[in-house]
Amino acid sequence: MRKLRERVVALMLFVTVCSVYHPDFNGSGMSNGQRYDHWKGLTAASRKYGLGTLLEVKYNGKKIRVRVTDRIGVSHADRLDLSGRAMHDLTGKWCSKQDMSGCTLIKAEIRVIKPEVK
Repeated sequence: MRKLRERVVALMLFVTVCSVYHPDFNGSGMSNGQRYDHWKGLTAASRKYGLGTLLEVKYNGKKIRVRVTDRIGVSHADRLDLSGRAMHDLTGKWCSKQDMSGCTLIKAEIRVIKPEVK
């Protein structure tokens, strides 16, 4: 039954606005208890998807997988906030204090690969 549920969930596709965590948050705590790593982690913050949910994010033909590890503020509840590494892997640009060109909004396809475990 669990495998069937995962297959059905994987068929759901959403188009979502994605933003990027600001590099100032590097090293700060996330909702799952871990420290945020702007430069290495393939993580995301979301209100829509539960902690631990594995998502596939597709933008301009590039696909990555991120795990939801944090909650996003209520004012951006409809967004998916990506780590700096995740946004770089999709756009080829870094979001850093020296070069803010990678600190952008994109519209990406989101597919749930593995829902949160309850």
